[in-house]
Amino acid sequence: MDGGFGLEGTHHTALKSMPGYVQSVYATIPDSGEVAAQAIKVKLGLSLATVNSCLSRLLEAGLVSERVTDTGDLAYVRGSIEGATPFPWEKGRDGPRIVLPHQFPMLCDHARLTAFSRAIRAHVQSSDIVADLGAGSGILSAIAAQSAKKVFSVEIDPHVGHASHEFLTRYYPADSVEHILGDARYVRLPEQVDVVICEMLDTALVAELQVPVMNRAIQMVLKPGGRVIPSRAITTVQAVHVDWSIEGFEIQMPYFQAHGARKPLVELSAEIPYHDVSFYETNELLVDASVEVPITEPGTANALRITTYVYLDENIMIGPSPEPHTWLNPPYIIPIDNKPVASDDNLGVRLSYELGGGWQSLEHSVWRLAATRSGA
Repeated sequence: MDGGFGLEGTHHTALKSMPGYVQSVYATIPDSGEVAAQAIKVKLGLSLATVNSCLSRLLEAGLVSERVTDTGDLAYVRGSIEGATPFPWEKGRDGPRIVLPHQFPMLCDHARLTAFSRAIRAHVQSSDIVADLGAGSGILSAIAAQSAKKVFSVEIDPHVGHASHEFLTRYYPADSVEHILGDARYVRLPEQVDVVICEMLDTALVAELQVPVMNRAIQMVLKPGGRVIPSRAITTVQAVHVDWSIEGFEIQMPYFQAHGARKPLVELSAEIPYHDVSFYETNELLVDASVEVPITEPGTANALRITTYVYLDENIMIGPSPEPHTWLNPPYIIPIDNKPVASDDNLGVRLSYELGGGWQSLEHSVWRLAATRSGA
C-alpha cells in the first residue's frame, strides 16, 4: 500500500492477532493526518457497521485514537503503536461499557424493566419516530417498536450491538427498527425524532454518559416539543454509619449498596437533595454542590450515601425502595473520617465531580457546622 497507509514495519502483537479485515481498516488510517469512518467505508467497500466495529477494536487496543472535528464529526488517527495500552474501563471514549454477559441480568431486573415499559407505552404513539440511545440489548427499542412508526436503535459496543441486531431483526423489519452501531454522543440520524429514550443511567449520573448524550440529543436529535424518557433525576446525600469490619479487619472503600451489600446501614440523617437534572434541558457537566446535612440520630458518621431517583415521567419514579436495584442506580457509599455526632449536630458536605467523568472525578469533603436548629 502507498502513502503511509501500509502495515510495513508494524509488529504490534495486538494488531497481528486481529482479523484481516480489522488490519485492512487500520491500514487505511494515515501515519499523519486523519480519516473519517465514511471514507474508510468507501475505500474498502465495507458496511459502515463493520467499519465502526473494527474501529472500536482498534481504539480499545490503543492502536488508533479519535477526535471530534470542527463540524462535530469523528475522525481517526494512528496512535502510539509500541507500548499502547487500552483506555480505562471507567473513563473511555464511551464511558463504562455494560458488556454482553451483563445484559441478560439487566433484563431480569423486573422493577426496572416494567417501569420503562410502562413509560414507553404511555408516551410512544403510532406516528412517532423514536431514538433509543445506548440501546444495549435492544429491549427498550423492541418495546417502543410495538407502538412507533420507526425506531433508531443506537449502540456502541460491537458485541452487544451484534446480539441486539440479531434480536431485533427476528421481530422487526429494517424499515421498522434500524440498528445503528455508533456513539450516541455523535451519531447522525436520517431525521429528527419525536421521542428519545436513553437509559445510560447510573448513581449520581457520574460514570455513564446520560447527561452528555442527552445534552446533544435535545439539540440535534429531538424535534421541538418532543418527549424524553426518562425526564428527570434527583440525587441526594445522607450521613450514615457502616460496619467496615471484614474477617477481623477494618476495610474502608467505596461500594454500591446492591442486594446483600452491608445492610443494614445506620441512617444518621435524612436524605438531602443536592442535584436536580431535567433531561429536557442542556445541563452543565460539572457538579459542585455544598449542602448542610442535619443529624437526626446520634452515632458516628463514617460514610456518605449517594442516592439517585429517576423520573421516567411525572408519574413513574424509580428509586432504591424497597430494595436497591442491582442494575439501576444502587446507592453509592463513600467512606469518610469518623465524625461522632449528636442529634442536634449539622455536617457540611461538599461534592464535586464531572457528569460522565467517572467516579475517579469525584472529590468530597465533610466538616462540622455549628448547631443552628431551634432547641439545639
